[in-house]
Amino acid sequence: MRLLLGLLFMAKKKRKSLEETVHTIQQGDLTLQNELIETYKPFIAKSVSSVCKRYISEADDEFSIGLIAFNEAIQKYNSTKGSSLLSFADVLIKRRVIDYIRSQAKHRNISLQINEDQEEENTHSNVEAQLSIDEYQKKTEAE
Repeated sequence: MRLLLGLLFMAKKKRKSLEETVHTIQQGDLTLQNELIETYKPFIAKSVSSVCKRYISEADDEFSIGLIAFNEAIQKYNSTKGSSLLSFADVLIKRRVIDYIRSQAKHRNISLQINEDQEEENTHSNVEAQLSIDEYQKKTEAE
């Protein structure tokens, strides 16, 4: 029993604070960075889903944007600014997802306009094709 308690306390002593972990990552520890991102995936999904107002799975584009934003938060975090990493990351994730949603809305409007233009062209080409067929049939009947 004492051995178990001793191991438990040793594990707690070895654990770094989140800010110390981020400082180590900023020094170039990629393995620790990947572990931290993996650990905080539920936090990232929660932040993204609060913006999207729906369940976010790891397959969603918005989740990928959240991962990139969390990684950016890790790289840019400065503990002397006063906020915690998680509050900084939450703000950054939400901003990046909102930017992504806005950019997608622009693309949707553009694609709808293209489809409307194509429909007009298709209508003209259908009318032209029908007139061409009628003209051909008149010529063949006359011969």
